[in-house]
Amino acid sequence: VLDSLADLLSSHVERQLTSGAMREREERLRAVIEYTPNVGVQWYDTQGSILFWNRASTTLFGWTDSEAIGKTLADLIFSEEEHEKFLQILRRVQQTGRPCSPLEFTFRRRDSTEGFCLSTVFQIPLSGQTKGVVCMDVDLTDRKRAEDALKKSLEQLREANQRVQLHVNHMPMAYIVWEGNLLVSEWNPAAERIF
Repeated sequence: VLDSLADLLSSHVERQLTSGAMREREERLRAVIEYTPNVGVQWYDTQGSILFWNRASTTLFGWTDSEAIGKTLADLIFSEEEHEKFLQILRRVQQTGRPCSPLEFTFRRRDSTEGFCLSTVFQIPLSGQTKGVVCMDVDLTDRKRAEDALKKSLEQLREANQRVQLHVNHMPMAYIVWEGNLLVSEWNPAAERIF
């Protein structure tokens, strides 16, 4: 009888320790998702309504979790076109169970400024047989602005080079460019006439 009681007590203590360790792991994982600083994480139901919205989502989009939960992205950050694109991805992920490749979306923040994000969408179990979809977003706005500024600068440089080249080609003086090895690499029509 004592052996049976000891086994029962040992089993109970082991379950309690396992349960406590499991709760601690779940709390740590939830904290990682909630407090990750640069990745917006949201959970959605099958209709695209928001179930979870972490702090990085608030920083990225400007809406708090209490304002976002229960709404759709059309209510908060997406145009109708972007929202429809997102819903199609949601349906595809739900039908296939496979994640989508990272995609870029244009969004509007709460303060109406435009932003760009890179999003990955994948399916997770919520409870029982119910599945949900997770979206993880990284803000690309600063990078996109830098790329646009670089493109603009390169275009301005191309235009300036074309203007300079036009002037060089029409000036009456010879214009010759020699490389380090004294080979001529460039000259204008006046140099051709002289030499």
